[in-house]
Amino acid sequence: MKNVLIADDDPVFLRLLVNSLKEYQHEFKVLTAKDGKEAMFVLSNEPISLLITDIIMPEVDGLELLAYVSENHSATSCYAMTAYGTPEIKKQIPRDILKFLNKPFPMDEIGPEILKTLKKDTPSGLIFGISVTSFLLMLELEKKTCLFEVTFPNETKGLVYFKKGVIQNAVYEGLKGEEAIIAIIVQGKGKFRFKTLTEIKIPMLITKDLTQLITEAKSQSLNNSINNEENDTPDNDGPENKLNLSGIFHKIDDGQRGKIIVMNISRIGIQFKLEVPHSFHKDAKLILEFTLDDKLKSEVSKEVVVQSETDLCINAEFSIKNHYDKLGPYLLFNNLSNQELF
Repeated sequence: MKNVLIADDDPVFLRLLVNSLKEYQHEFKVLTAKDGKEAMFVLSNEPISLLITDIIMPEVDGLELLAYVSENHSATSCYAMTAYGTPEIKKQIPRDILKFLNKPFPMDEIGPEILKTLKKDTPSGLIFGISVTSFLLMLELEKKTCLFEVTFPNETKGLVYFKKGVIQNAVYEGLKGEEAIIAIIVQGKGKFRFKTLTEIKIPMLITKDLTQLITEAKSQSLNNSINNEENDTPDNDGPENKLNLSGIFHKIDDGQRGKIIVMNISRIGIQFKLEVPHSFHKDAKLILEFTLDDKLKSEVSKEVVVQSETDLCINAEFSIKNHYDKLGPYLLFNNLSNQELF
């Protein structure tokens, strides 16, 4: 049975939340902690599948707890509870492991959400954790004055200085200021640490707000993806380039067939471009079929719908366990946008 840990310093709220989850006692076990320090102790002694934490707590607050989880228990899914989550903030938070719960929330809604999270089939080896964007937004939300440090999977590190929730400066791989913070956001996910400071004594090199910086980072990420697609020289540094994919499309209404070209591939997704006749139109239904030519031999098909007459790229995300076990982490189609995929 999976364990769910709830950390909140309000004993009345905590008791009400635990009582509302009693009907799920055969689905998961609920553990509690009165603050972040106690939650860290539980995490170090029990396998926790989901952490639900309040942001504002004594001794060790929710942000410190989430940073600890990111560094030491990155396979643990996380929800953050706050009374200050605005719709604008929620809109900016990417669809990663982290979920915001605005207090007060209907107690009867949390159980189904927990079940949904716990029942997600996640392939072994998939990178977990909270995105840099999500954590930066929480630091802004809680008006933190701190030094935020993030270490990425490639062992590079970024530093971000906050003063009362406003980014003052950032440093990353020789970059400073806005260039550095955009590069940090583009990196995606990493392991976090932050140190609360009483004051910031560094020059303020960043004048744009976080929302603007996130938008610019998304644009840069998309441009990087397009440039990679146009680069004919394969990058052989990562395991994602060891695949040989080939495929065809089959137009449902008239039986036209053609080739599938691989445009881009990464650890989390793949983008196909279709060699199609000009007669294709928006809303045309296609069946994509392709073979993964690697150690595992498999054929997979998926019905998709053309989104526009000019954009005949189909995107895919790899996440469902039965596809992962069958093929490696490469085969569930979701028709995601470029910004969501790369």
